[in-house]
Amino acid sequence: MKKNYLAVVVASLALSLAACDSKSENATNAAKPAAQTQAQGEVKQTNQADSNNTSKEVVQASYAVGYQFGKNLATTGIKGFDSKEILAGINDGLQGKDSKLSQEEVQAAMTALDAEIQKNIAEKAKAFAEKGKAFLAENAKREGVVTTKSGLQYEVVEQGKGAKPKSTDIVKVNYEGKLTDGTVFDSSIKRGEPVEFAVDAVIPGWKEALQLMQVGEKAKLYIPSDLAYGERGIPPTIPANAVLVFDVELLSIKQPETQPAKK
Repeated sequence: MKKNYLAVVVASLALSLAACDSKSENATNAAKPAAQTQAQGEVKQTNQADSNNTSKEVVQASYAVGYQFGKNLATTGIKGFDSKEILAGINDGLQGKDSKLSQEEVQAAMTALDAEIQKNIAEKAKAFAEKGKAFLAENAKREGVVTTKSGLQYEVVEQGKGAKPKSTDIVKVNYEGKLTDGTVFDSSIKRGEPVEFAVDAVIPGWKEALQLMQVGEKAKLYIPSDLAYGERGIPPTIPANAVLVFDVELLSIKQPETQPAKK
């Protein structure tokens, strides 16, 4: 499904602005800081009459909004953004000035940019699909790796001795998820906090693998993209068509709580 990444970026900026505005307002209403500070030297607030009274929270929120917006733009894959023009646009908007571009020019520029973003996404998705296919083909040759009918690859690291969960059970696990290049995108192990969830509430590759495991077992899962997040991925953390590698330890199983029948 095609995504308008520009719309996502702009929406996320709006959310950042709203969150920061709410925090600033709450902080002001609660109590003003004892000392006013300026970030990294002189901060010029050209759109505010009393720039010397800008609170520390507003200065930090201003940077936070800009930083988050920059990170969101980076996820588009476009390298040619002009930071000076971005700042000029932000300043004009903050000061209530008219845009120097007509509505037609804005629409044409955004349409062209979105087309370029979609092209980049398609090229990266194709590259990940090819890399994933090659990785799984080579990985399947290794001793100890079992490939199931669905395409899931499963490797026992440490054999368990307990029961196997059913799809209706709730499990407690420790895990670490990586891309095939070793990039870690999530880890309960690093957080030091095992997680609990229903077996049938996770991606298909996990659901299948968990029902193969015994309590106490440690395993490596190599999950094809069609058993994970497929063509959509989870930008920017998990690319489209990415094969996922998980280290999983099944700690325990418990039955879901049954609700009493209504009279």
